[in-house]
Order: sequence, then C-alpha cells, then structure tokens
Amino acid sequence: MAMMMVSRVPVFAVCALVLAGCSMLSPSTESGSQEVDPTGGGATAAAAPTSAPGFSIETHSRTDLKNYELFTFMTATVRGLSPDATATADERIRGMVDTAVNSALAADDGRCTDGVPKCGSFELALTILPCAEEVLCLKQDVNGAPVGSATSDQRVDVLVLDPKTGRAVDLTRFVPRGAKKNFLASVNDEVSLAQEQAGFYDPAFPNELTVGDFAGWAPLADRIQIWFSRYDAGPGAMGAVTVTVPYPEKTSQSTSAAAPAVKDLAGGDEALYIICTTDMSTMPILRNESSDAWGASVAQTVLYVMGYYESVSDGIYGPITRAAVKAFQRDAGIIVDGLVGPQTWTALQSSHCADFPYE
Repeated sequence: MAMMMVSRVPVFAVCALVLAGCSMLSPSTESGSQEVDPTGGGATAAAAPTSAPGFSIETHSRTDLKNYELFTFMTATVRGLSPDATATADERIRGMVDTAVNSALAADDGRCTDGVPKCGSFELALTILPCAEEVLCLKQDVNGAPVGSATSDQRVDVLVLDPKTGRAVDLTRFVPRGAKKNFLASVNDEVSLAQEQAGFYDPAFPNELTVGDFAGWAPLADRIQIWFSRYDAGPGAMGAVTVTVPYPEKTSQSTSAAAPAVKDLAGGDEALYIICTTDMSTMPILRNESSDAWGASVAQTVLYVMGYYESVSDGIYGPITRAAVKAFQRDAGIIVDGLVGPQTWTALQSSHCADFPYE
C-alpha cells in the first residue's frame, strides 16, 4: 500500500468543452514526441512503428498565456489497435486531457493578487501503468495553482481501455457483482490503515467509500490500485490517497491474449461485461460448429450464469449449446430457432444489464 498526502486540494471546475485533435496548441507551443512502453518501462526515443498495442505521448508547453508562468501538458494516442478501436480510444484520451487543459485555460482570464504579473502554474502528466495484459492503462496527474488561487490543485484520472474495442473498461470486468461488497470492505480497510499511519484515522467515523468515490482504478498484475484525488482524510485535512487491494478470490488477473472471451466460467464476470457494454448488432451470428469461437464462448458463459448451460465453455457452437439457446429463447418469448442473432443477443443483454454498471 502507498499513500500520498497533499495539503489543501480544491477541485478544478470541469469544462464541458472537448476539442477535436490537439487544438489547444498555439504557434507559441513547444512540443516533443516519444514512444512509450505500455508495460511501464518508461519513454524511449521515437521508434519505428510497431504492431504491439501501446501509447505514443507528446509533451507540450505554452508560453503565450498572460497569467501562467508555467503551463505544460502531455497528449497521447494509441498504436497497434484496429482503426475503429484507435479512433474510439483516442477520443477518450483526448476528452480526458482536454477537459483538464480547457478548465485551466479558462482561469487565465482571472487576476493575480498583490500585483504579481505571473501567478498560475499547470502541469499535466500522463503515465503508462503496468496493468493486466488484456487492457491498456493511462494515468493522468494534474498539479498546479490556478490563477487567483492561494491553494494548489491535484487531480488523478485513469483510463482503462480494451485494446479490442478502444472502449473504457468497467470495474465489473475485474470485480464481479457478487464480490463487490467484500471488495469495497477491503478498500475501506486499506484507506483506514493509511489514515491511521498518517495520524488522521478517527474510529468514531468509519469509512464508507463506494466505487463512486474512486478518482481512478487500475488492474495491476495481481492487485487493483485505487486512487482518491479528493478525500477528507481527517478533521481539517485534505489529501490524495492511493491504496491497493487483492483481486476478489483471485491471485492474478494477467491472462493470455489467446483467450480473450471468458476467463471465469463460474463467475461469468467478463462475459457479463461484454454483454452489457457491447452493441449487440456487432456480435457474431452463431449458427453451427463453424461459428465464431469468441462469440460462442461469450454466449456459453452467459447461458451458464443464467442456468441454461451446464457444460464447458469451449467456444464450439454445438448441439448442447444450441439446446441451451432454444430453452432461453422459449423463456424469453422470442423465436425459438437455436440461432443467436441480434434478437437473441439483445434478449441476453436485457436479462442481466438493467442496472449495469453496478453502483
């Protein structure tokens, strides 16, 4: 467990404007690019293109602002993904960066106190986290002092991206619903321990933190890291706290890229994530044993969780799976043909995702 305490941490007013591309740059902006190792190995000199999923990061510095003496930030794009996944991921990254940058730029119209000509500072750093193999993680740290403010700011944001789709991954993928209560209890215990070690813990007011209190989270190789960028650590104190907790009933989330569909048949957590976050019109149609193995594995696991399928999730759409599909279709009141197309995928989605994500 690690902890970082920072005094007086107010929050940037979030700006809703999200710019396309990197339009906050100006002719007076200095920038440099670098290729970044997604495993956390650090930045290297610009390298030849590679098909391995990862990030390319650029550092920018603005010198044309009237009230900022320091204004630096990083931007990032993904590499090694499909065109559609790249577009989706880059949009999410751009939105995260632009929200923080535009919020800070809005403060440049403010006034410095005591006649100081330059009074603001803004630094935005992007860090690649060594997450579990099936996702890409990008952490954003914002630090500085807004124009006209006597206090410093600190904010943490984390993007956990699926390299297959470029979409943000929900915590449900790593913490099944049935494990949520115990998981949050572990998080609260770790925060209490961090407070106690810092001299801020008050047993009369036990922690009741939920997923909504997280500033960010990341699935590391064998633990989940949680950030709280704005958190009352004790009477009269503010702080930024980070803790790590084990995966629920698991020792490792690092998996092989050769098994993208479902890792946990009994829990069905990843299949549930896929069903609840994917446009069902894009799912493969399952007709026979030559059908898409990934889609068959997803269907098998969801049907298992629902009690229709009792065999092994092998990715083969054979007679046993087809019989399970027909039983589900009969109960769902849709055409009973054993074919898993958009109608059946949508019915599977509706059966489990009314309250997704959990909170």
